[in-house]
Amino acid sequence: MADYALDTSALSRLVANHCRARALERDLRGTDHRLLVSQSVLEEILAVPTDQILLDVAESLERLLRLFGGRLLVSWGAVDIWRVEASRALARTPTFEPEQQQSFVNDLAYAISNRDPTHGGLNTSRTWVSKWKAAAEEAVKEPRRETRDAFRNRVDPGALGDELARYGPANVPDWLVERLLRIAAIPELEAFRVIQDTQRYHALRVAAALMNLTMFGDAIPPDLRTRHPYLQVLRTHRNNYFDCSVASSAAYADVFVVQDDDLRDKCVHLAQTGITPYRSMTLKEFERSLSPQSRWHRLCRRLASCWCHLFRRG
Repeated sequence: MADYALDTSALSRLVANHCRARALERDLRGTDHRLLVSQSVLEEILAVPTDQILLDVAESLERLLRLFGGRLLVSWGAVDIWRVEASRALARTPTFEPEQQQSFVNDLAYAISNRDPTHGGLNTSRTWVSKWKAAAEEAVKEPRRETRDAFRNRVDPGALGDELARYGPANVPDWLVERLLRIAAIPELEAFRVIQDTQRYHALRVAAALMNLTMFGDAIPPDLRTRHPYLQVLRTHRNNYFDCSVASSAAYADVFVVQDDDLRDKCVHLAQTGITPYRSMTLKEFERSLSPQSRWHRLCRRLASCWCHLFRRG
């Protein structure tokens, strides 16, 4: 049995391509693998510009959840997982109870049939995620300018790249872990325990490490990133801080299926240094691992699935 956690981009591809989703669902039959979609991912995929697009995404998402049934589970978001791992050791990702997941699917169906994007708080994700990303971007603008000036005059890009390429558990700053603990209202857990106990607190450690690397990416002038291969992975993007929570929510999965190239590169590297406990792969690599036939064979199966779906609709 293996758990495969999807990032937002991987889920988006399945939501947008029902034929691809059907082919993946068929390949999962007969296995005991689980697909996981965290609340962090759901919040981001529902953060779209208009109510009409929101309802369209909700319809595709509801169809996807019904298609996969118990093989696609809604898992907890990053902050909720931090709170659980603070109180007990976790072996697997916490997921919705069956009745909770069914209630979520029913809420999607009701919102779609009644064209009501407010039902079940569906449109709240669009508001708060967009505001959160905008606030994060605004908060780093001035510090980014100041630190880039300092880095340009004082830091050797080659040496910094070598040091960040070795970034491991011991490099996670305690002040950043303390900040995450305050966000999650976990006063009883001390930061040094999160850093030192590498058998526990995976989600907190993943979030802190990725946030710290994102901060370095903000501080390094773009032209200096070309001086070292690893620094090129630390490109700035307004989604980077939210991506930290997405990757953190996957901490107890066996595999993180991630389409975001920069996030995947960071997670792959952090796995080599002992931060991320999971393997990272693209959606295509995941599909090939389940169905190792030739590319032509896979294409024929996908086309057949599409034709069958069209005929049933007709």
